[in-house]
Amino acid sequence: MIDFDTVELSNLNRQQFKLSQVDMPKVVALKQNLQEFNPFIEIKIHQVKVTHDNVKELFADADIITEAFDNPAAKAMLLDAASEFYPDKPIVMGTGMAGIHSSNTIVTKHPRENLYIAGDGESMGAEGLMAPRVMIAAGHEANMITRLILGDTEI
Repeated sequence: MIDFDTVELSNLNRQQFKLSQVDMPKVVALKQNLQEFNPFIEIKIHQVKVTHDNVKELFADADIITEAFDNPAAKAMLLDAASEFYPDKPIVMGTGMAGIHSSNTIVTKHPRENLYIAGDGESMGAEGLMAPRVMIAAGHEANMITRLILGDTEI
């Protein structure tokens, strides 16, 4: 897991953190939470901001690259860099999940080989990020990742 940020109070409505984890590095808090579910898994964490210059190093050992950024420019940068350095690795991303729009518009698309995008692909969410849509898109991403691990590349 890679993230430079710390848990903020404003994250609690849509991210799986606890009030006691506010101000904790997100990667430390998420590792802690995941290991409460399964203490037998190995989780490597990097508290660093993902940039074009470090994508090659950070994702070298990844079988699947998964994105959960809330910044459109960061999403585009990761897609460009991952496609450049790792054109054969699957990339699972989310986009268009903000706002109070219908949750029924969130789907997983396969726009090109090795790229899977969960969301509605268009909602800008002037109202802000809303937990239900974010969690549904995250569920789509998790489902696609599980399918890829099992060797199913179709949506």
